Amino acid sequence: MIEQQQEFLEHRRYQEKEMSRKNDVVGLFDAVLTIEINTTELCNRTCSFCPRIDPEVYPNRNLHISEKTVRHIISDLQRLGFNKKVSFSGFGEPLLYKDFPWLIKEFRQHLPNVLLETNTNGDRLTSDTIKLLFDNGLNMLYINAYDG
Repeated sequence: MIEQQQEFLEHRRYQEKEMSRKNDVVGLFDAVLTIEINTTELCNRTCSFCPRIDPEVYPNRNLHISEKTVRHIISDLQRLGFNKKVSFSGFGEPLLYKDFPWLIKEFRQHLPNVLLETNTNGDRLTSDTIKLLFDNGLNMLYINAYDG
């Protein structure tokens, strides 16, 4: 287990090193390696480290990013020449977004050089879903199981 964790950390360090080399020109976003997007405020778990564990502090709301906002973010990232990593994660379960494969496809279509990743608890994953996400342009899929 410790060896796997070390391999993962080495992989992430390598990834960050490579991402930081992508831009030769010094610009506003050169120091930004990852843009994190929370696609939904909905989650099907209550992990001990998450504020969602206490509904009084952070209620589980059925709010989702709009298609208009998705397109606005894509447009802004295009305009800024961002070409590093977009991570779909946060305090919601990304796969509970109504059309997550569409979202991946939109980002890939308009930002072809960006690395697209998502973090999921895996509850909604099937082999068909995984294939669809990668077919639509996802580069990396992290499954985080925090239930022991």
